[in-house]
Amino acid sequence: MPENDAANPGAAADPESDETEHRLISAAKAYLTSHIPDATLERTALTAGLSPSYFSRLFHRVTGETFSDFLMRLRMETAARLLSESDLKLLAGTDTMRNYKIMAEKALQRYGAQILTSGRFRESLPRPWHARKI
Repeated sequence: MPENDAANPGAAADPESDETEHRLISAAKAYLTSHIPDATLERTALTAGLSPSYFSRLFHRVTGETFSDFLMRLRMETAARLLSESDLKLLAGTDTMRNYKIMAEKALQRYGAQILTSGRFRESLPRPWHARKI
């Protein structure tokens, strides 16, 4: 049976290889979820035992999303969840002003609104989140 590679793009995919790739990406997502503030492409690829370049291409092929888009979305969703469930004032993954500015720009693109203070964000949530203190 022909291999599924760049030289033979129409070849049938190897189900065992696909399963292995999906397991690698699932493990990488689990790693990212538990290492959000310090996650990088290089560190995540290292945990998967792959080069950053190959891991990036594999991640995109398996998920349909670039690694950087996935990580930014994960950080934004985590920040929104933490802000809605706690009194935290700092966004997850914004350890530097540069990271904060990048997240603010992405939030503007994604949600069409400027970044609010943590208090205003909580006020914008439907009740009972707004009144809830943890």
